[in-house]
Parts: sequence; structure tokens; C-alpha cells
Amino acid sequence: MNKPDSNGETCISSLNYGLIIGIPLICILMIIIISGLLVYYFIHLHFIHYFNKKQGVIPQPISTFSVEFYDNQYHKDIHCNYNTITSDSELEVGSTSSINIIVGNFNRYKTYEIHLATPIDDIKCSFSHKPECADIPPRKAVVFTVLIKPLVCCCITQTLGIVVKRKHSDIVIPIKLHLFTQLDCSLDPDEIIEQKQIGEGTFGSVFKGMFRGHMVAIKRLKISTTDESISEFNKEVELLDKFRCPQIVYFYGAVFNPKRLTIVMEFAPYKSLKSMIDNEPIEKFSFALRAKILCDCAKGLMYLHNNHIIHRDVKSDNILLFDLTLEAPVRAKLTDFGSSRSITLAQSNMTFTKGIGTPIYMAPDLLNNKRYDEKIDVFSFAVVMYESYIWGDVYPEKEFPYIWNIASFIANGKRRPKILTMKEWFWELINLGWNQNPKERITMEQIVLEFESHGY
Repeated sequence: MNKPDSNGETCISSLNYGLIIGIPLICILMIIIISGLLVYYFIHLHFIHYFNKKQGVIPQPISTFSVEFYDNQYHKDIHCNYNTITSDSELEVGSTSSINIIVGNFNRYKTYEIHLATPIDDIKCSFSHKPECADIPPRKAVVFTVLIKPLVCCCITQTLGIVVKRKHSDIVIPIKLHLFTQLDCSLDPDEIIEQKQIGEGTFGSVFKGMFRGHMVAIKRLKISTTDESISEFNKEVELLDKFRCPQIVYFYGAVFNPKRLTIVMEFAPYKSLKSMIDNEPIEKFSFALRAKILCDCAKGLMYLHNNHIIHRDVKSDNILLFDLTLEAPVRAKLTDFGSSRSITLAQSNMTFTKGIGTPIYMAPDLLNNKRYDEKIDVFSFAVVMYESYIWGDVYPEKEFPYIWNIASFIANGKRRPKILTMKEWFWELINLGWNQNPKERITMEQIVLEFESHGY
């Protein structure tokens, strides 16, 4: 570089050491910075790859997924294939179902760390997911698998969260769940709506209510946490869940929480046969209608006996009425199976009579603590036949002031007299049903055939 001398007459050549030294230094510094950035970039890529590999994640280009990614109001770059998760098929209780949530990063340059948050497990449902988290590079997507295991029959309405990690505060993109399980005997108590109490007994209370749009009867048992009471409850539910018969009340399911033991069944709009006998005049119930009601009951008992089950508490209180027309396919259904047992179990135990039966309907086999079988139900049904015909008490209080008077009367082989207007075939069925000797009693199948042969 040249510059003038002190007189300004000639040029003197000189070196600019600042430029000579500075430019190379700047170039070296830029090379170092660029190299550092490249090293950082490749280390970051390696870390992302290692992190995702550790989580079992392989991000794929967004274009490889043939799904629709939905925008959301929470994050402009992170989108997924769901806003609300629904399903046309119902989930199976006790089985694990999987749902794939595809999360895509639509930013062209930035990598995001994404976590998935699932609801906390409760008595209704358990949740898990994999992977736990993932780093999603630009223009790529990752599949998160959510595992849902319903523990009871319920509607799943929780919310999942896609969590976008940030230094100061995370962003959560919510995904709503709206899933139903298949109907199962284990019900979600939150789906059972009690409306009005319609009965009460030593067992607990009965309410009219709703379950999934159906009018139901809700039998709430008194709180008991003893092993015996819970075992008895489980046995009744197990039996109810097996029954598939038009003449047996439909069982929706139960709540197994010891503090809220509940059985949910179809609602009988006309209450029980006993209620009708006590509160309605006989003129409303022709013999034909009563005979059809009894035939329905006989079919229900025949179904039980054919499946080796003894009801053990057949009475007019346990015959529910659903229709009072002659043309209806079914008018009456059996209910209350808390005392029911298998025929084999009953036959193996001669004194298996604790807490079963109602004295005015009990067979002498039970009263005398003898070995018994399904014929005790036949005896009780014969008493119901007599009761429905006279439309009143089989054993009036004036003649039988005490329960033991009835028990003694039956145990000694005595029976109520024939009503003059009673049809011979009907009276013969009653006599064959309440015979003192169980071996000589008619079967429920024979009773059904006899009713049907007379047009009922």
C-alpha cells in the first residue's frame, strides 16, 4: 500500500499489517464457527437419532402417512390425525385395545420434543402408551400407540394430551376420547341414574332409573363388606349373566364395588303379580290372562331346570309383569335369583336351606330339612297357581294366625280346598304340583305342555 511522504512530493510504499493479519484471522474464525455449527448440527442429529432409537421411535416423512392431519389452535407446527377419538366398534371389557396417534412436525427447520400424556388409571379404565416421548425432526411424523383397557362397562370420556416441550412453559394439545365398551356384567356406576325409589326390603332398596337410554330397575344392596355377603352377591350376578330366556328378567349388569353393590335389570311397568293381587280387582285379570301369566312363569322355571338351576324362592312377588294383553309374546318374567343354586349342589347338601324360600310357598321337603331338588320349585309354583286363581291370600290370617300354623299344615300333608269354579285340568295341575311326595310331583316341562294344550 502506498502513501505520500512528509513533503507530499513522492509516494512511499508501506504495509497494512492490520489487513494482513486481520483478514486471515477473520477467515479462520469463520471457518471455526462454521465447523462448530456443523459439528453441533451433526451431534444434535446423532443425539436425536440416539434418543429416538432408545424410545423405539423411527420418524418417517409426513408424506408416507395416508391420513389427514388436523390443525389445532394450540400450536401451528404440530398436528395429529385426531381431534376427538371415537370408534364405530365397542371396546371389550377386560381386553386391551390400541389406538395409533400420528403426530407430525410441519416446520421446515425446527425439531420438537413431544411427549404424550394419558389419563390416570381409575376403577373404570387403565391407560398406557408407547413411546413415552420422541424428538420429531422437520417435516417428519411419529406414531404414538395408546393402550386402553376398560375394567368395567362404561363410556370413556377422558382427554389425552400431546405435550410440546419448551424451555419456559409446555404447550398441551388436547385430544378428547369418546368411546363405549361392549355391554358387560361389570357396569360403570356413573352411567346408572337413579330416579325414584320403588321398593325396599331386608336386602336393600329398589329404584326406578335409567341406564344408557333404557328404563331399568336398580337393586341397591345394603352395604356389607363381609366375604360371605360379597360371595353371595357374586354368585347371583354370575347366574344372572348366564340366563338368556324371554321369561327371565333381562340382566344389564352389576356394580361390584363393596360400598355400592348394585344389580341393574329391565324395569317391569306393571310391578309384580303379588302387587296386582293386592291392589287390583280380579275383574281386570281374566282367567285367560292369568293362565298366560302362569304359563310364562312355568317356561322360565323350565328353562332354569333344564340348565340345572333351582330358583328356591318362587312366589308371586318374584313374578314381574311386563304386558297385560293376551296377544303379547311375553307377559311375565321371573326375577330375584339370590337364593338360586345348582341342582347338583342342592342335592349334595341336605341342610342347605339357610335364608331361602318364603314359608307359605315352601315345600315340605324344605320345611322338614330333607334332601331336595328342582321339585321344590314345582311345589311353590302350584301355590302361586292357587293364589292367582283365588286372587288373594292362600292362607288367610283368620285361619292361620301364625307362620308356624302354615308350616305345620303343609308338613302334615294338608292342602287348601278346591274352588267350585276351578277348571278340572287346572286343579289337577295344582294337585300334581304340591304333592307331598316330591317324586310324584309333575315337572315344569309337563306343566308348560298342559297349559299350551289348553291354548295358553
